[in-house]
Amino acid sequence: DATRAEIDAAIAAVGATEGLAGLAGGLDAVVLEEGINLTPQQRQLTALARAWLVGPDILVLDESTSALDEDTELHVLDALRRRHGTTIFVTHREQVAAAADLRLLVDGTPRFDADPPRAPVSA
Repeated sequence: DATRAEIDAAIAAVGATEGLAGLAGGLDAVVLEEGINLTPQQRQLTALARAWLVGPDILVLDESTSALDEDTELHVLDALRRRHGTTIFVTHREQVAAAADLRLLVDGTPRFDADPPRAPVSA
């Protein structure tokens, strides 16, 4: 069980504070099965904040920013680059792929592209 302070910190870390502010009932809102009463962005931000809170050594994210606006996506990518552990992105978005230190492109011709670590992505 996480404390409210830990939950708030995870939400802030992934830049979800503003995106989740519109929930009826705030963070105490009742979320229906499969999050059908949340927007796609709210569902993704909630999932990202939960993943941040758990803090796994290896985090696999499949199209985890597809519903986010560009500014929020950049904030999330910055946060994920700062976290301790390995994050594996499955994505079609160039901005997400560009944020990775290592990339494996699967397009019928497997290629492995490695770049030296860079500074976090920022707006």
